[in-house]
Amino acid sequence: MRLHIVICFLFKTILHYHNKMTQTKKNKIQSQTGSSLALRLLLPTVLIIVIIYLAVDLIGSRISETLYNRQTVETLNNNLQLAQKALNEGWQNTEGAAIRTEALLKEYTTKVLAGRLDFIGFGDQSGVMIVDSYTGQNIQTYPSDALALAPDDVNQIIREQNSQFLVYELQKGGFALSTYFAPLGLHLVAFNKVGYEKTAGKENQKILLISVFALTTIMLMLMMFTVIYLSITNPLTKMRKKMSAMMKEDTYEETLSTTEGSLEIQELSKQFNTLISHIHTRDQQIHKHAETLEKTVEKRTSELKNAQQQLVLSERLAAIGEFASSVAHELRNPLSSIKLGVDKISEIESIEGNNKRRLVLIQKEVKRLSEMLSGILAFAAPSAINMTSIPLKEFMDDLITLSQDMEEKEKRTIVLSPIPAQMKITADDDKLKQTLINVLKNAFEASPPNSLIDIQITEKNNNILIQITNEGEPIPKEVQSRLFEPFFTTKSKGTGLGLATTKRLMQEMGGDIALENKDKNHIITILTLQK
Repeated sequence: MRLHIVICFLFKTILHYHNKMTQTKKNKIQSQTGSSLALRLLLPTVLIIVIIYLAVDLIGSRISETLYNRQTVETLNNNLQLAQKALNEGWQNTEGAAIRTEALLKEYTTKVLAGRLDFIGFGDQSGVMIVDSYTGQNIQTYPSDALALAPDDVNQIIREQNSQFLVYELQKGGFALSTYFAPLGLHLVAFNKVGYEKTAGKENQKILLISVFALTTIMLMLMMFTVIYLSITNPLTKMRKKMSAMMKEDTYEETLSTTEGSLEIQELSKQFNTLISHIHTRDQQIHKHAETLEKTVEKRTSELKNAQQQLVLSERLAAIGEFASSVAHELRNPLSSIKLGVDKISEIESIEGNNKRRLVLIQKEVKRLSEMLSGILAFAAPSAINMTSIPLKEFMDDLITLSQDMEEKEKRTIVLSPIPAQMKITADDDKLKQTLINVLKNAFEASPPNSLIDIQITEKNNNILIQITNEGEPIPKEVQSRLFEPFFTTKSKGTGLGLATTKRLMQEMGGDIALENKDKNHIITILTLQK
């Protein structure tokens, strides 16, 4: 009973501690703290062990008590049979009618039973009692009268006058087995005052049960913690470490093992690997989208910058064109008068020597100024566009024919790659011709004497590329960015409007022009137009 009280006290203590930890966890839920799985399983495990112990204790006590009582009754039955046999044998050898007084009955039973019951090994609180069935007086008690039963127990026994063996529970514990001996009017009673609760076996059983309970508890706890560690705690710890490594290194290459731990942990690992795979796929998609978006932003930014630069350039060109047109018109009339005057003077035959040379020089400069003004006017006042589909082979053949005089004069050779007869280009015939003549003129001026001017025509993305390559020194980067600016030139002679006009003409036809360093000794000009 004390052990049960102690176990109940321990159980109530654990329950109180568990409730307190649960309440603390609820109060501090925002701090993300909690107990381990093993601690959370401690209470139900102890509860199960306590229930098992109580059940085993109850069942074991019942079984042990039943066995003890059965063994006690069998012992009392043997003792009672010996006493009854002795009385029967004595009664058959004597006349019983003369011995009904208490003193005579006591003397008789003493003589009859003397020495016959001495060999029985009575316990400390067991023996055989002979009781007068009429008065309830104790006639004789073996092995000592001091062990005689209490009067209340005797009165209960003598009520039954039956020769059968009857079992009685004594008021203070123990059992009595009695039978009625009719010839002498006596009750023979075999008794044992020691009940199961007072036996040493009960204490031994408690000690054994406590030992078994302690060993079982330790084994169950060890088994429980081992199973929890191998099937839950260890796999979860590995999972946590790998997740931490993934978050720290931002990598998805490592996956969790799907063969360790319980089935639930394995399934959780599979689901986690699937989740990581999806996250990795989404992450790659996000990176691709980010790269695409970055490229798109860069492209749009570049287009915006180009558009802005084009707008600024257009406004600048418009202002320059307006100013240049005004200046050119103002200069053209005086220049025409000067030209006419010089031409008239040159017709005079008397002019010789230095005056003649000066006159020729003036004519050259007037011609140069006239060409410059023509270029300014052409740049300032663009003409209408007439876009048509032009057979490219025929067009380029005509262009080469027109350029032969320039080839011979500049001592350069144009090499034109073969062009398919069916290849066509959409452009303004006059403007395209002017553009190519400007580019060829620029290539002649930039290349050394007796060099080749190579022309190749290719198709790319529904466009026609006209690539003109000439020998020459590389173009510096700082110059390359300003090549198409109006009035910018690196030549000692020139207006700086040739490439600017060429670019404007290409843009009017929906195309573009680029001038690049092909290698250390060659420069390539690329004209791009639609088919």
